[in-house]
Amino acid sequence: MACLTRYSCDSRGRERHASFAQAAQTGNSFRRFFFGASRLITFAALAALALASPGAAGMGGGPAASSYDHALATRGCTQEDAPALEIYLTDRPFNGPQEPEPPYIRIELSWLPSQAVPTTSLALQPLRREANSALPIVRAEFHGAQKNALWLTGTVIVTRIEEREHVRGSYDMKMPDGTVIKGVFDAPWQVRSALCG
Repeated sequence: MACLTRYSCDSRGRERHASFAQAAQTGNSFRRFFFGASRLITFAALAALALASPGAAGMGGGPAASSYDHALATRGCTQEDAPALEIYLTDRPFNGPQEPEPPYIRIELSWLPSQAVPTTSLALQPLRREANSALPIVRAEFHGAQKNALWLTGTVIVTRIEEREHVRGSYDMKMPDGTVIKGVFDAPWQVRSALCG
């Protein structure tokens, strides 16, 4: 349609320009909202993956939960220098004879080959305990990136001891920071002499 006057053409042009500018502004606002939401969703997903990572809850640079699925049993000594059964729990294969590389967990259970270990839940004990306890001493220490070992709380059950063969059982332990470590073990036996007392 032809313009009747220059003024009418200029007015329509300004109106069309204003409409295009408004549409462009609306599109830019939508794009900013879309990309902002996308970045927020991506950040939330990465945070969830980080929290679900096996090492996220670990203490002292070690794995968490039930990632200590390798075990080795041998003779050793308790903190009181009494004969003991030692069980090492590691996150990688370990054959001894030296102690494994951190991180690892060492369980000590006062024991002589002539003694029968009760197949009940044995509570992990502190370094000092009542002398009249009839149950064997059992402790667990975590060795990680920190210099000193961390003593754990919880329970250990030894269901079978076959010297020179293997030791079977389970554990449900807790780190000082509350991280739970639980699982089962079937530890092959490593022949090693231990001079205690």
